[in-house]
Amino acid sequence: QHGKVAFVNLEAVKRERLRIARKLEKYLPKNCLNVDEAGIFGQAPPDQGLATSQMSGKKSNCSCITVTFICNQDGSEKWQIFYIGKFKQPWCFKKRKPAEYGFCY
Repeated sequence: QHGKVAFVNLEAVKRERLRIARKLEKYLPKNCLNVDEAGIFGQAPPDQGLATSQMSGKKSNCSCITVTFICNQDGSEKWQIFYIGKFKQPWCFKKRKPAEYGFCY
């Protein structure tokens, strides 16, 4: 095993999965939610490119929007995607509210 996997105690993972499964047994699948998130770095420049000569480095823009996805275990309920940003009124929405574009921000 290589990398981070080599440091994982597989027995501990197995025990924890069983412990969580036992706790979830008392709930209906429709009442168990799964939340996942992803980061979008929309203003970040490419981290590589085609250059014929050496170029000076450029600091990348690290601003990020977090996108969350939520659904229940049996798939009967899927929530609207949530966008979590840094600013109360991002410039990309101009003078309109994000909800007017169909976003939950």
